[in-house]
Amino acid sequence: MLLYRNNMRSLVSELGVLNMSMNRGVMPMYGSCWVYVRRLKHTVSKLYQPKELTPQEKLKTAKKIEEASCKSSRLMKEYGIIKSVGNGYFALLPLAIRSINKLTKIIDEELESVGCQRLILPHTATASLWKQSGRWQGMGPELIRYKDRHDQDMLLCPTHEETITSLVAAYDISSKELPLRLYQIGSKFRAEMKPRFGLIRANEFLMKDLYTFDKDPQSAK
Repeated sequence: MLLYRNNMRSLVSELGVLNMSMNRGVMPMYGSCWVYVRRLKHTVSKLYQPKELTPQEKLKTAKKIEEASCKSSRLMKEYGIIKSVGNGYFALLPLAIRSINKLTKIIDEELESVGCQRLILPHTATASLWKQSGRWQGMGPELIRYKDRHDQDMLLCPTHEETITSLVAAYDISSKELPLRLYQIGSKFRAEMKPRFGLIRANEFLMKDLYTFDKDPQSAK
């Protein structure tokens, strides 16, 4: 935490990884200006990382289940990066979140540099919206359907084309506002018949979607 006091407006900001080499405490700077430095509590070596190492002799005779047959999934599970909590569902542990945050930051910076804007869309959608596109009937059993407490047909979104198109169509947009580039990073849901390869073909997974809106097909190219 950074705090300035010198007959000026108080300024408080998070330091993040800045000043990591400095000792924790209050340090005088420039007379009556003070700085309080707080180091990050969790370094990589202190992250919650429950390991489930599989003995080599058991690995050779393990059944051909997803966790044993997919090497990348098995290693991430053994070294406490992910944890299987059901068939096709995984808990992402602190080391995985640390990596995802770094990747997300890179994606945000690169997309924002070319004029893209990030938003968050809901995980659910109404059946009526998907019936308009024809995918309510056409997608098949991979689409996770359910009824809410009002007996309305709903779904867990495997993708968000219907949602983003409906959102943008609800407003009048002038040609001066185009091209409009919107993206999101969020969870998707698909009822895989046979989830496998760990995070690659799971029932719930994290995905980045970028949607562009242009004035004509030629501009979209």
